[in-house]
Amino acid sequence: MIQITEPLSPAPRGWTSIEVKGPPPPIDAEFKGSAAADVFRACGLAMGRCFGSKSGYCRTHPKNFFIPNANVCAVRSGKLWWGDLDIHRDAVALELVAWRLRRRLYVLRESDARFHEADVHGEEVIWRARWCTGGRMRPYGLAGFLRKSGLSLAEAALLLRVSRQSLKRQLLPEVALELGRRMQAFDAWFSMFVKRRPCLKWGRWLWLPNRRLGGQRPIDLVRQERSHELRQLLPSP
Repeated sequence: MIQITEPLSPAPRGWTSIEVKGPPPPIDAEFKGSAAADVFRACGLAMGRCFGSKSGYCRTHPKNFFIPNANVCAVRSGKLWWGDLDIHRDAVALELVAWRLRRRLYVLRESDARFHEADVHGEEVIWRARWCTGGRMRPYGLAGFLRKSGLSLAEAALLLRVSRQSLKRQLLPEVALELGRRMQAFDAWFSMFVKRRPCLKWGRWLWLPNRRLGGQRPIDLVRQERSHELRQLLPSP
């Protein structure tokens, strides 16, 4: 509790003393020190570092992968570091930190792991990540996506608008993670349509002619960027 009973200087006429009660405002987790922060600092990544003007940096480095006010997290440990990151310049340092901490590091945007989102952890870290250490990787969550949806690899490639070969090879981390987010969004969306028909996987439903669509297949609307029209098929609550 903060109590103000006397002004530090004579108060103007009409002013009165005030009493402020309650806990202090919450402080984001990034302002707390940790042993991991020391490792980042030793590798050249000072906590909370700033490159100055964000828009100015983007203009002078248009081809770089710049993430302003980035958050670096681990699946089990949660948030470990925050500050401006240029992946083109900082990837080597981040890989060194990951090696020293013996864990894969994920880089998230400011809004995905700050303030009320600062305690993000577990698989949510991966779904939100824009880049991660460890080099090239397969699209994250592909096996589970195929199993849950019932899609073939060729059908998944068509839905995700990528080549079939891209789902079979190692990709840059930012590409593999983006495909993972896209798969998660499709699964969340289409699972709603078959939740009352547990014997049917949503991937099968997607390719079947639908009388409520005039005989069209749901996948046809998706390919025509008319997914919003599928709302009419949502089951009643």
